Amino acid sequence: MENKNYEEEYSLLEIAKYNLKHWVILLICALVVGLAAGAYGYKNTKPSVVYYEELQQVNGAFYISQYNDSSITERMYDLQQMALSNGAYETFLRETGHNMTYQEYLKMFGYSNSVVTSILNLYIPYPETYGDVKVETEADAEQLMQELLDSQKKLYDEYAGKDAVSILSEPYVTSYTQASAETATTTKDLVSATVKGGLAGIFLGLLLGILVVSVVYLIGTVAKTAKEIEQKLKAPVVAFVHKKDRAEEFKKAFLFLEKENAAHKSIAYLPYHAKNADGAYDLAKAYASMEYNTLLLNLAADAEDADAGFSEYLYGKASADKIKSEKFEDGVTVISRKVSVEENRELMSSKVLKTFIREMEEKYDRVIVNTPDLMISSDAYGIIPVCDQILIGCKRREVTGTDLYEIENTMTNSEIKIDGVIIYGN
Repeated sequence: MENKNYEEEYSLLEIAKYNLKHWVILLICALVVGLAAGAYGYKNTKPSVVYYEELQQVNGAFYISQYNDSSITERMYDLQQMALSNGAYETFLRETGHNMTYQEYLKMFGYSNSVVTSILNLYIPYPETYGDVKVETEADAEQLMQELLDSQKKLYDEYAGKDAVSILSEPYVTSYTQASAETATTTKDLVSATVKGGLAGIFLGLLLGILVVSVVYLIGTVAKTAKEIEQKLKAPVVAFVHKKDRAEEFKKAFLFLEKENAAHKSIAYLPYHAKNADGAYDLAKAYASMEYNTLLLNLAADAEDADAGFSEYLYGKASADKIKSEKFEDGVTVISRKVSVEENRELMSSKVLKTFIREMEEKYDRVIVNTPDLMISSDAYGIIPVCDQILIGCKRREVTGTDLYEIENTMTNSEIKIDGVIIYGN
């Protein structure tokens, strides 16, 4: 039977409303991601101010002849490698008398050949110091370039032939402009990068928050509100039970159940999950504290330490005089099942359970029936028709929308009305 009053699936409107309800989470996500993105933008701001510097260099050039059958590119490469060799370095020191390291020698000059021609260009940047040579003026630069041209010409003559190269021009000085390694970032750059990063981060943070909240909502791990539970089960919440005020809250449940002063004798307590089964005993204590002669009939499946008499009686293996009860100091009398002797038989199959409860109603002022776990055993539903009032005990952070639908649907199909709900935890 389809329940027309319940939508199992969430609509986009419901998800949107839920997100708005949790605006604090969205705000936190937006702020955290926004701050992180803004800081990243600030730290990685690209400088907009680039400084340029005017540099000088002295130039020289060789003309390369066709001294062998190799291509001009190969000949030019051979000459460059020769000039950069350790032999060229030693020749330069020997011919000039200068003192510098091999690395300083390599730093001293470079080649510039953007196109393939027979001209091999050399240059030395200055002002600079190369070993013991300080190049400060134009004359210093031209002298050093001439020494370099002469030493390399001698090297080429020895290894490539006297007609391999010739000095094309005397040293000459030129200047050029290049970007400096020093750059600057303006306040405008920093503000712009930070704002852009922050806005992007806020947007991403909102999307992240919406995604997280929506996923949590859809998978059903969100704690249900009391109002949601009331709406789904069509029953009022009669007590909010916390650790500190547990006894007082069950007294509120007592007041609710007894508000009409009707002749209700038996109350079925259905725990959502077995760990909530203790609520039946707390409810029985509340009745006992009000001087009601109270019986707790513990039918929960975990009462395996009980006497076997009651379970044997349920299935015709023992008479009623074999049932043993235990009365505690708080005034509650308890009769429990011993599940291990029941051979997996269903409570609903017992022919005498209803009769036994009716007999106990005559003997006691109130009979509290603690049923098995509502979500595991159908026996919980089978016991309900025997009792006068019905309570469900659950935790907000455990109960899911699907479970609430299942409970409500079963109750509706069986024409059973829940009288109240006890909620545990915050």
